[in-house]
Amino acid sequence: TDCCSNCLCNNDNCTYTVRLSPTSGAPDLYTHSSSSISTSNYLCKPYEGGTKVEICSLLAPHTGTNYVLVKGYKSSGYKLKVSVQ
Repeated sequence: TDCCSNCLCNNDNCTYTVRLSPTSGAPDLYTHSSSSISTSNYLCKPYEGGTKVEICSLLAPHTGTNYVLVKGYKSSGYKLKVSVQ
């Protein structure tokens, strides 16, 4: 299962933090500043395995959209929190 979302950075130096909290299965978190995000093209992939929380915190030194991809290798449930500062 794939789920893509985006969060908007409205100034020149945003830090965005993405927190993936699995509730079931084994979802993986990926982030990128490009819409070409994929499981082989990403800036952050904090693989922890199993049901551990995964967190990416990245500086986005440009205005624009930053992307989040969640890939579940089997049926997965999760909570996703994105914050931008």
